[in-house]
Amino acid sequence: MHEDFALARQFVRLALVTKPKFDYFPLTEGRVIEYEGEFDQGIEAGTWRKLEILKVTSQGNTTTAECQWTYRKNGGQESVWKTTVSKDDAWMLRGEGFLPIPARKLFPLALVVGAQWRHDRWYYSVDALDYKLYLGEDAGVPLFLENCLQVSWHFDEGSGENIYAPKIGLVKATSNDEQYPFGFVMSNTSIRAAGRP
Repeated sequence: MHEDFALARQFVRLALVTKPKFDYFPLTEGRVIEYEGEFDQGIEAGTWRKLEILKVTSQGNTTTAECQWTYRKNGGQESVWKTTVSKDDAWMLRGEGFLPIPARKLFPLALVVGAQWRHDRWYYSVDALDYKLYLGEDAGVPLFLENCLQVSWHFDEGSGENIYAPKIGLVKATSNDEQYPFGFVMSNTSIRAAGRP
């Protein structure tokens, strides 16, 4: 606990003077993001998932989004999970309804390279704010997402990293967790017009 407070104090001054150049968590109503990869979460194992931001409301400096995840399991069967995600000027909160994970601050410190914090058994660090994610090629031209946020994490059974793109959100995640390894990357994204299914 004392270690956490020391890390927080180390970056509190940076938090007051540093504001990320980009919004890595834009809770945009109508945003749809599809992911492909290998998801190994027990009964939810599969190769495709879709995140939809259904409704966004604001109160004060807090924005709350009602979200829906659709999982396509191995064999083609789909399941749906609903969740709420809120953010304010300093951090994001994972709400109720998304797997048995309690609400928590995802980024309790300023988003500056070198920031580190702990949540339960997990240790996190901000590794880069200018990560360049390769997406493949289009007519022979390499495609990249630039100025991405790279966050690495580790705990006793494994480690991994999450990549967040400006104006989109989570675009890639990997884990070498001994029990539930996975790796996925954004394959498509769009913003659905209001009133469209």
